[in-house]
Amino acid sequence: MKIQEKFKNQFYQKIFFLFFILFLGILALLFENKYYYSGKGELIFFDVGEGDSIFIKTPQNFTILIDGGPSKKIIYDFSEVLPFWNRKIDLVVLTHPHSDHLLGLNEVLKYYKVGEFWFTGVLTDDPNYHQLINLIKEKNIPTKIIKMGDFKKFKDGSYLEILWPQDSIYQRKVNDLNFYSVVCRFRFGKNQFLFLADINDKVEKEILKKFNLDVQLFKVLHHGADDSILEDFVAKIHPDYALISVGKNNKFGHPSSKTLSLLEKYNVKILRTDQLGKIVFIFNNQGIEKEFNKSTFLTNIFLFIKIIKEWKKLIYLTLLAT
Repeated sequence: MKIQEKFKNQFYQKIFFLFFILFLGILALLFENKYYYSGKGELIFFDVGEGDSIFIKTPQNFTILIDGGPSKKIIYDFSEVLPFWNRKIDLVVLTHPHSDHLLGLNEVLKYYKVGEFWFTGVLTDDPNYHQLINLIKEKNIPTKIIKMGDFKKFKDGSYLEILWPQDSIYQRKVNDLNFYSVVCRFRFGKNQFLFLADINDKVEKEILKKFNLDVQLFKVLHHGADDSILEDFVAKIHPDYALISVGKNNKFGHPSSKTLSLLEKYNVKILRTDQLGKIVFIFNNQGIEKEFNKSTFLTNIFLFIKIIKEWKKLIYLTLLAT
């Protein structure tokens, strides 16, 4: 009877522990997505290595993805920022069909329902780009060929505006895909966030001529390359933050010391994905509320669970020894 009672107690202990772990998991999901229905917006720069992938959740939970990075890692990143029950992205934008912006979108389209897909429609021989176009057709995703002046306004008053390319390049082959990268500006209340893809200094000059830019934050063009940014551009857009999406120890030497020195000269806070991992901003209609990176609540919960498991093993071994 004592043996039966011992096994019975062990069984109940295991059941209790499993429910405790489940409870912690639910808490983790709730806290990790604590801003999802908070009436505040999120801006996230995913750590995709040497590439770009930017996610925006507007205050009323409309979702925008700009580029998908160079691999399927974006799928795992999404599992951290979207609730598990949400498999929809309202708007996906491809800035240009280079692999470090494109490849992850093929994975996104496989697993998520996309409300609308925006791109320039430029011609290229890249088979990954053709795969993407085929996926769009297979899934009947509505598309829009974009150029300067196009925009989408959401019900909460936020909107995404296209500042470049100036003219349509639909069904055209171009010599420099970077030059024709899509430049986006997201606006909500007093916020202006500028995403420059991989444009060059000639495009910077054109954008300054055509638009009044006073931004809280901008994504540094072309991963902070040596010739990627003009001093006049930084001086006129008055950014508080500069985001550099870049791979750790990349072969290109990005970001360059020249770019970093220029940003420091204007007291711009530099945040780099190779140093900080995923970078998250929470914003309201007055501006950016907070910025955080690296250690998330979910990560801490999993570490806590791991510690509990180790303690459980230690206690069990101690009981066996007594």
